[in-house]
Amino acid sequence: MFGRLLILVLVSVMILNAEIVRKGRKDNFVFFDNGDKISAEKVNGAVKAYYDSTTVLGEYNYVAGKQDGIQKEYFRTGKIKAEYNMSNGIRTGNGKEYYETGELEFERNLDANGTGLGIEYHKNGMKKRERLYKNNEQIYVSKLNHDIKDKKYERTPEELFTEAQEYAYIGMYAHAIEDYNLFLKLFPNNEKVSNVKFLIAFTYHNNLEDLENAKREYLEFIKQYPDSPLKVSAEFELKNIGKTIEEIEMFKDL
Repeated sequence: MFGRLLILVLVSVMILNAEIVRKGRKDNFVFFDNGDKISAEKVNGAVKAYYDSTTVLGEYNYVAGKQDGIQKEYFRTGKIKAEYNMSNGIRTGNGKEYYETGELEFERNLDANGTGLGIEYHKNGMKKRERLYKNNEQIYVSKLNHDIKDKKYERTPEELFTEAQEYAYIGMYAHAIEDYNLFLKLFPNNEKVSNVKFLIAFTYHNNLEDLENAKREYLEFIKQYPDSPLKVSAEFELKNIGKTIEEIEMFKDL
């Protein structure tokens, strides 16, 4: 009696632990049912993929070998990375992707044929750019910080300043300067205008190595904002523009 009970318990545990596992790369997946390889068309129900033996990469749903229903993917930390809907192997409806810190990075809304619009976001929630899809294929990506009609997103002063810094962070310095100049044009009375003017000169100088424009911008900054705390920095940069660090007086003895 005890032996039969033990067998029933073991069988129950095996059934509970049984799962279909997906391995491989996109369009070349291999499936295993409780360790045994199975053909894709026999895959029905919940499927998991792993980074390693224990860390879940994704939880998927299949019908007759095609993804169907809600699909979820995770970072190694266990935080949600993406969640989206599939219908007979086609992305449909709403889908979202996240930064590892939890902010929304991307979302798309597609019709039953996989046609629609996707929007990328900066970490602070500002729109970054748009992606156009047709029949489940991406057919167009807008310029950074523009929509698919090539119209630049409207920004508050804080957002435009942040956008310029985002450009600088990824090394798109000319775009950063363009945004800084737009800031000065649109928000001439904002409290950040002196800082922005200095950043234009600093970016020309230290990032683009455009010494002629840097000199002009430093001189304009000093003239326009003589009381700015950054005036000393601007005068120092202007005095030593074009010099290597070994040629700057204060660093000679270091």
